[in-house]
Amino acid sequence: MPHTPTIDDYTPDRVRELVEKTPASGAKRSLGAIAAIATLGSLLFGYDTGVVAGALPYMYMPGGAGGLNMTTFEEGWVGGLLCIGAAAGAFFGGRLSDRFGRRHNITLLAIIFLFGAIGCAIAPNIWVLYLARIILGFAVGGASATVPVFLSETAPKRLRGFLVATDQMMIVFGQFLAFSMNAVIAHMQGGPTVTLTGDAVDASGHVLGHAGTSVAWETVQAAVNIADVAGTGNGLTWRYMLILCSLPAIALWIGIRTVPESSRWYAANLRIVEA
Repeated sequence: MPHTPTIDDYTPDRVRELVEKTPASGAKRSLGAIAAIATLGSLLFGYDTGVVAGALPYMYMPGGAGGLNMTTFEEGWVGGLLCIGAAAGAFFGGRLSDRFGRRHNITLLAIIFLFGAIGCAIAPNIWVLYLARIILGFAVGGASATVPVFLSETAPKRLRGFLVATDQMMIVFGQFLAFSMNAVIAHMQGGPTVTLTGDAVDASGHVLGHAGTSVAWETVQAAVNIADVAGTGNGLTWRYMLILCSLPAIALWIGIRTVPESSRWYAANLRIVEA
């Protein structure tokens, strides 16, 4: 019956012998390339938590104008459900990466990021958006539990602190990028605007906007007859903002498949030759 190796079999001399005799194989990338690819997960963490801030004003617009006719109560859930998903992702993400490997887990998270971003962007109603935000939150939590571990296990001791700090920097950069892209898209599309099919009037009878004109949504949203006179608009802008989250997810999925698994994870699972 073949002997199953245990940790006691791998003495320092035995490990040294294996290192000398085992030829290098598998994917090889510079440490900078590995860090740049892996921290796309951190960038997605920041981007997905920040992008919704610019999208919300357009979500409040009527469905006919491209919005979701969102309420303040629903806005709270859109933000909160991502946090609930993130808590679940952090809980299960660490366990999955311990069992299947850091690189494999990041590959899975890239797919979840992609599906979550697409789900948010094409959501036909608030309930589908809720579900997509939970999915996106799971990826955010999983990335927070996996990416820093992968970086710390991959980096040499002298660079470990720097690379883990880079992970945190990329989260903040992702938020900055989300706000910047939101600003660019909002500038191109203009602020939330609706074209009126009739005169919009407030409770006192004051005309807030005339039929056939395009008016800022914040100007006419208080009209008592807004549901009847709101026509088309640029409410779809929020979908453009959210779909951009899919681009870093695709880059992460492609890139992470080209980097090696953490050698420390291999060693912890007694896969010494692969390590």
